[in-house]
Amino acid sequence: MSLSLNFKVLVGAAVLVAGVAAACAQSAAVDTTIPVECTGGQVICNGVCADLPNDTENCGSCGFQCPAGQACASGKCATTCPNGDNICKGANGKSSCVNVRTDNTNCGVCGKSCTTGQVCFNSVCNSTC
Repeated sequence: MSLSLNFKVLVGAAVLVAGVAAACAQSAAVDTTIPVECTGGQVICNGVCADLPNDTENCGSCGFQCPAGQACASGKCATTCPNGDNICKGANGKSSCVNVRTDNTNCGVCGKSCTTGQVCFNSVCNSTC
């Protein structure tokens, strides 16, 4: 091999080693977006805690999304909710099953919020129960 070819091979190898070292340094960084522990039976899906039986973006398993207008009920996408609950779309854009008789952000109907200090009781916002 000529001296010029040996030099090119050495330079190429050095660049490859430097790239591998940089990639290893990046992968060694701590990912602070992943919670250490989830509570209430939740599991980590894509770095956030998810409630697999009720999460429309992780319905039954991580990453399984329910179609628009459906909610996740008992880990399965559904067009109706159990227990007479209603499918309501939250501020986050996710649909979920809610009890409009007692839900402060969907009191009586989807999207009707009680004011501060009020509670939803029998589908009506009240100052007391």
